[in-house]
Amino acid sequence: MSIGDTFSIKDNNGNMIFIVKSQILSIGKKLKIYNLYNEELIYIEQKLLTLLPEYHIFENKVLIAKAKKEITFFKPKINIELQNETIKIKGDIFDYNYSIKNKNKNIASINKDIINITDNYTVNINDDENQLLILSLIIVIDMIFHEN
Repeated sequence: MSIGDTFSIKDNNGNMIFIVKSQILSIGKKLKIYNLYNEELIYIEQKLLTLLPEYHIFENKVLIAKAKKEITFFKPKINIELQNETIKIKGDIFDYNYSIKNKNKNIASINKDIINITDNYTVNINDDENQLLILSLIIVIDMIFHEN
């Protein structure tokens, strides 16, 4: 069971650009990303009854991505399927220092700011990428590997 939580996503200048809200008392994790006008942009849903954690990401009620933890013996791995392709996560997910790659092209880098009391991340996304999708994937990766 999941209890509700809310956090914001800010730009480089500290301006809030998105609000993320989880559903209160839901079975499985369910989150929605809103713009500043409280319009739903993205819906993230944990799939239940799976061997390993799996999440689906929807935009306008259309499935745009699936993220599923894979069984590995050494390094943690997530399979991320988009509509027409699969992207890779490279780096140390447990230490919050990793990148997202598409066809060997680095499309985003994620680093946790270790000085802050709360969880803060520095995220750099290439300008030509779907920023909302990449932010959604980062949230899902965090939920898969850092449950609390």
